[in-house]
Amino acid sequence: MDLYYFDEAGSNLTPTISYAWQPKGERYQLPSSRRQNLTVLGFMDSHGERFLFEGAANGKVVAACMDAFAGQFTKKTVVILDQASIHTRQQVVGKIPQWKRQGLFLQFLPPYCPELNQIEILWEFVKYYWLDLSAYEDMETLKDTLLDVLQNIGSKYLITFT
Repeated sequence: MDLYYFDEAGSNLTPTISYAWQPKGERYQLPSSRRQNLTVLGFMDSHGERFLFEGAANGKVVAACMDAFAGQFTKKTVVILDQASIHTRQQVVGKIPQWKRQGLFLQFLPPYCPELNQIEILWEFVKYYWLDLSAYEDMETLKDTLLDVLQNIGSKYLITFT
């Protein structure tokens, strides 16, 4: 059996940088906008699978993502996910019997325990460490930078637990 962790992370032109140092008397400003979203939906194991979606994700998007994932493996596979409302929508839970027949089993974490989902660590690194401030210049730059990060996780971008 294989084990994956699933979750999504959204990005927009509002940087996830809580503070920054700057020379006294100088003020750095970044354009900021929440109008456009990029959402990454990810399955994490040792090699992972990630889907970039423009816009905000919903139950239909999550179900389509699970459908695409279900057709990629031959072993029974368990996917761990939290109980976010988009994970528990009818579009998702209504397909659970179909996915079980395909060998895909969803295991929901207890409510209010997203820290038990290991992919949350990956999203933290993407948003707070690997996306440089320059990524937030405009939506195209953010998308290109995010794609580069996602494609290079495991080689250029590593999480080490020391």
